[in-house]
Amino acid sequence: MASCESLYDVLGVSNNVSPEEMKKRYHERLLKYSPDKLGHGADKEEIEKATQLYLKLQEAWKILNDPEKKRRYDAELAAKSLRYESPSENAVDVSEMDYDSDEDVYFYHCRCGGDFEFRGPSVPTDITCNTCSLSLCVTANRGNGNT
Repeated sequence: MASCESLYDVLGVSNNVSPEEMKKRYHERLLKYSPDKLGHGADKEEIEKATQLYLKLQEAWKILNDPEKKRRYDAELAAKSLRYESPSENAVDVSEMDYDSDEDVYFYHCRCGGDFEFRGPSVPTDITCNTCSLSLCVTANRGNGNT
């Protein structure tokens, strides 16, 4: 997945849930978020959003329902969590980042003295400090006056 949201988050379960409970939650969410449930009055944006969520649910289930794929995913998730040495460096919304309009660069200061940075307009999901090896998960809640 290309986001900071885990597959467990997509399914609305914890990583230690039983296979039976995971299957139950998967089916509940499929029914709840099915694009077919929107009705004839739904606009194109609502349909696209529901379709993307539906596809994310299917992808999460495809990985977490297969014991070998789940084991690999859990190992990757654990390794990724080890990269985040400080909760303050774990995730930041793009609206919390500084913006240099002359250079079209968003940046966020790392505790090492370096910067996490990227050029607009598209927002990456993960960026690495330009000095150390810390990574930062960037979210885009678009409440930002900088964009």
